[in-house]
Amino acid sequence: MILSIIIPVFNEKKTIAEILKRIESVDLKGLSFDKEIIIVDDGSIDGTRDILKNLGGRYKIIYHSKNQGKGMAIRTGLKEVFGDYVIIQDADLEYDPEDYGKLLECALRNNAQVVYGSRLLNHKNEFSYSSYYYGGIILNWLTGIICGIKITDESTCYKLFKTETIKSI
Repeated sequence: MILSIIIPVFNEKKTIAEILKRIESVDLKGLSFDKEIIIVDDGSIDGTRDILKNLGGRYKIIYHSKNQGKGMAIRTGLKEVFGDYVIIQDADLEYDPEDYGKLLECALRNNAQVVYGSRLLNHKNEFSYSSYYYGGIILNWLTGIICGIKITDESTCYKLFKTETIKSI
């Protein structure tokens, strides 16, 4: 099985090499998964493109000629995906790729179409602004009412999808 990792990138010169190193170090062989890494540079102008161009053929890299936003970068990456599951990985080092295994285990154990990570379930996590924290709680509550689901962190970055599920959206 294959986990496709889409990395939308915009002006991440300082962190792109480190996030790729962290992703490469994640071992998913115990879950019988290989990784497919797709980087979508969304019009970076800070030197990120120069770094990406020097990576050789190790990754699938797509370049947008101008910035179109994270959503469009994800859509572009989805066109290139051929794995069984898809995860979006921001390049800013906020999220730890070591969590991929936990998300995959949950998806496999529950035959889930989608698994969300949650920053709120780990009480050691710190929040930079209380307004983000409380705003997130309100958003989670509203999402639960509208969609009829229980969710603890609707706006989390880590969302794991079965490929056919996300491509059908």
